[in-house]
Amino acid sequence: MQKKEEKPKRIRDPLDIGRIPPSCIDIESAVLGSIIRDNAFHLIVTTLRAEMFYTDVHQKIFKAALDLFEENHPIDALTISEQLKTNGELELVGGRYYISQLTAKTATSTKNQGASL
Repeated sequence: MQKKEEKPKRIRDPLDIGRIPPSCIDIESAVLGSIIRDNAFHLIVTTLRAEMFYTDVHQKIFKAALDLFEENHPIDALTISEQLKTNGELELVGGRYYISQLTAKTATSTKNQGASL
């Protein structure tokens, strides 16, 4: 008898099997805050996708940054807010206040990390 060739096991996406993927909202916020504050989208554009963010709010903000990046526009709190407004999503993500909080939290975290070194 011939031995059947086994197919390699496919790593299943947690969403495919009804599991909630691991998430950390604080890290998501820090990543988005850095992107907005430092105009650093070019550093992560090939690594991250909107679907990787757990919250819909963060997915929308990331997509707005991607839209700006693809149009070769700067990415900052003002342009992100305007893009979200154009997309009809600014209030859905918490408005300009939430965008400013992302950058403020990140600036504080970075400053505190530098102080502890």
